[in-house]
Amino acid sequence: MHEDVFIKGKKVLIHDDLLAIGGTVEATSLLIQKMGGEIAGFSFLISLDFLKGKERLLKFSKNNFSLASY
Repeated sequence: MHEDVFIKGKKVLIHDDLLAIGGTVEATSLLIQKMGGEIAGFSFLISLDFLKGKERLLKFSKNNFSLASY
């Protein structure tokens, strides 16, 4: 990720197609925080709720939206 992707202190919405265990989105969130960004929330097309990925992301933001949950 380039340093000039966003201005420090800005809120960032992370969007992905699928939330499973949340490892990729957690790593992305940590990188954004390290670069000075604030996690505004997450959006996904599909969430596999039985894998508990949403719980892993609560430490970054409680704003979590999925179009479909299984």
